[in-house]
Amino acid sequence: MVTNRLRLGGALGVAVVAAGVGFWPRGDAEPIAPRRHEVEIRSFVYEPERLEVQRGDTVVWLNRDIVAHTATTDGWTTGEIRTDSADWIVVEEPGEYEYTCILHPTMKGLLVVAP
Repeated sequence: MVTNRLRLGGALGVAVVAAGVGFWPRGDAEPIAPRRHEVEIRSFVYEPERLEVQRGDTVVWLNRDIVAHTATTDGWTTGEIRTDSADWIVVEEPGEYEYTCILHPTMKGLLVVAP
């Protein structure tokens, strides 16, 4: 479900992700440029809590909280994201993925990847 995950720190890392450009072929359809989506972590909450994306899109978790967090499912994890840092995944498989912070299990989010 995930490719090209890379831990990034601070504004420089986010700028590197923002500069990425590419296309995802979808059968006989015209290529669609992937989009970049952000989930901010503040006060032990993912915002937005539910995010809908397309195959090939990049999802970036930005930690604006005072402690480290993760975004983790059975199939992937961001790893530990420290304060003022980011981590990202490129989604490949359609489906609904409930994720949580393994350090703070009451934090929950839902990533919906359209077919």
